[in-house]
Amino acid sequence: PPPRQKSPLHQLQEGYIESNGVLIYVKMIGSSGDPLIVLHGGPGASHDYFLPWILPLAKNHRLFFLDERGSGKSEKLQDPAGYTIEQMVEDVEGVLFVLDARERIGAGDRVVATKVFGLGVPVVIALNKVDRLKPGHIAQQMQTAAALGDFHALHPVSAKTGDGVGEL
Repeated sequence: PPPRQKSPLHQLQEGYIESNGVLIYVKMIGSSGDPLIVLHGGPGASHDYFLPWILPLAKNHRLFFLDERGSGKSEKLQDPAGYTIEQMVEDVEGVLFVLDARERIGAGDRVVATKVFGLGVPVVIALNKVDRLKPGHIAQQMQTAAALGDFHALHPVSAKTGDGVGEL
């Protein structure tokens, strides 16, 4: 029989972001493709029930799962007044739009950008993996990324080397 092909390892990152003093749990699966942000139902649920159904999308997308405040692995609040729709919207009010500098910025990125920029929240674009490009190609990708919409900031970064990450 022919040798079995190995499946690529899909990158998994997880951690916490702080939003107005509350720790919000985030899990990211996948390392390339358009980003998909998955928010669970609630209150009190977590992102876990989505995994079996959504996980196959990690083959072609970066999946971001967030547990809302007080839900899943996110911080539980002592004061129930902190659980408002307005506060939960503020927890995701800023958007970091990450693009892979090695890939063509195309129609799929423009569709996501249109949705993101239409939210009316600050958007920061991170052009990642610039360590793998020549300066002329970085400039070209920066110009293409800048044309996506009305962003707050645009940063060339390399998560691998740490270049530009501090500015984010």
